[in-house]
Amino acid sequence: MHQQTLVALTLVCLGHVLAAQRPDDMVEISMRRACWGECRRYDLTLRRAGWASYEGFNSPPRIARSRAAIDSASFRRLAQFLADSGVFALDTAYVMPGDDMLRTTLCVCGAAFTRCVRHDLFTGPSALGAMEDAVDSVAAHLTWAPARVP
Repeated sequence: MHQQTLVALTLVCLGHVLAAQRPDDMVEISMRRACWGECRRYDLTLRRAGWASYEGFNSPPRIARSRAAIDSASFRRLAQFLADSGVFALDTAYVMPGDDMLRTTLCVCGAAFTRCVRHDLFTGPSALGAMEDAVDSVAAHLTWAPARVP
């Protein structure tokens, strides 16, 4: 009896976790690229609410803070692509010893979950690179303007 109850509770909890990780539940997709050298470093955030932010640190195409509008269809397609590509099944880290490699962190967030995957250049599955390329591609098609700094 106790074992059946435990199995039932486990299945219920697993069902809630999987249900919380649907593309329609994603409200934010973010990506950070960083390194110690002269590579392109930036923070990028896309929000289902209709806006995006970008902060570039040392190289084109944008340096400093920028903001753009993002339409809900573009966000929804990207969220669906990330889910279909297996973002929730990836390990949370694919890193090498040392800290001078280009490191990327991709996060998807919802009201009840945050899933981040961190990796160094030349590590992780190819699907992860395709996910990052998709995020960059959506951002590249937005119309960016300087963000007001408080």
